[in-house]
Amino acid sequence: MTDRCTQLAILLIVAVYVAITPTDSWAGLVQSLDLTSAQADLIGDPPPYPYHRLFINSAIRGYQWVFGETRGASCPMHPECSEYTEGAFTETGVIPAIMLTTDRVLRCGNDLDNYELVRVGQTQRYADPLPRGSGRSAGDEPWWKAPVHPLLAQANAKSTAKSPHPAPRPINDSLQLGFANWLQERKEYDRAITEYQRLIFSAPRTYWGRRAEDDLMSCYYESGHYTEAFDLGIGLLERDLGPLRKDRVLLEIGKSSIRRGDYGGARFHLVKVSPDARDRSAMLEGVSYAFESRWGDASRSFGDVSPRSTLTENATACKHLCAEGAALRLKNPTKAGILAVIPGLGYLYDGYERTALSAFVVNSLLIWGTVEAFHDGNPGVGTAMTLFTAGWYSGNIYGSIQSAKRRNERSHARLMAKFDLGFPF
Repeated sequence: MTDRCTQLAILLIVAVYVAITPTDSWAGLVQSLDLTSAQADLIGDPPPYPYHRLFINSAIRGYQWVFGETRGASCPMHPECSEYTEGAFTETGVIPAIMLTTDRVLRCGNDLDNYELVRVGQTQRYADPLPRGSGRSAGDEPWWKAPVHPLLAQANAKSTAKSPHPAPRPINDSLQLGFANWLQERKEYDRAITEYQRLIFSAPRTYWGRRAEDDLMSCYYESGHYTEAFDLGIGLLERDLGPLRKDRVLLEIGKSSIRRGDYGGARFHLVKVSPDARDRSAMLEGVSYAFESRWGDASRSFGDVSPRSTLTENATACKHLCAEGAALRLKNPTKAGILAVIPGLGYLYDGYERTALSAFVVNSLLIWGTVEAFHDGNPGVGTAMTLFTAGWYSGNIYGSIQSAKRRNERSHARLMAKFDLGFPF
């Protein structure tokens, strides 16, 4: 008995130590900064520790420690279930994390045709990431709106005072722009962005500086920095631009807005283009409606393309795709959630047959065990089983709703991948 108690005590101590000593702990951070006592006082007290994570972290890390090498290698999903669970409890609350975890465990290894294959190291796994938000926070200012450093402002003032007329720019500005374009063509976007920014800073409001601004906006777009491309375009519109350059900027803003999911904002800017750019604008307006599954409006926008335009064939093909979109048979998430009242039936409606079987078997066994615990006169066990069963049951309902949405998104994404606008998008 003593040995058993000693073993349990050691296991508890190890679990508590592992749970309360994360790599980004406050104490470790302060020690790594090598702060004085006065500096530490300025930082203040550490944030309160979320003690509800004590058990969670212990369970997850204990699982990874004991089963990680054997079970992790066989898990077909990416991220693995333990990593998925850890992320769920880190990024969401307890209740959503429980539902996300139970849904993931029910789906793990089942109905893999519903997931995309991705390469992870030397193996291939099925992508199933956590739903999460992204993007720059609203309070962050883009780099060109940031206040100028006082030393730079002073230096600029001195250089301006020396000569009212700027000195002619050296010819290497064109070489620098060409080098940045070359980097962009090689998809070395970070280096290209740096070169564009350097040229804009050194040659503002010159021909080469304006070229660099336009190319920087397209480089942001190509590299997936849609918010930065949008913000740069809005900043450029505040200037007095020529008609051709204004159309180019408006089209880039429209494309970036569509990629950011701001479809109404995209159309708000696209309608401002001149007649010379109207065909491209109509194509972009049409695809923005298609992303919203407003297939009738999308078809009408594609129909606005001039019959004499080089984009006519693309517009006709896009109209046919709109007809396919209108005929898509999508799943109703609300219906899936209602059907999930009977465990597994919601997954079955979504087309996840093996997941449905898992949900039915697991929930049925848990409900049976709970009923038997109360029937045998064990209210404590029955109460604990009730809470445990409620987590799995709610995860079954939540997962059925999300699976319907996931299936609809995948069908819609496959159709949208067929749209060819006739120009880079």
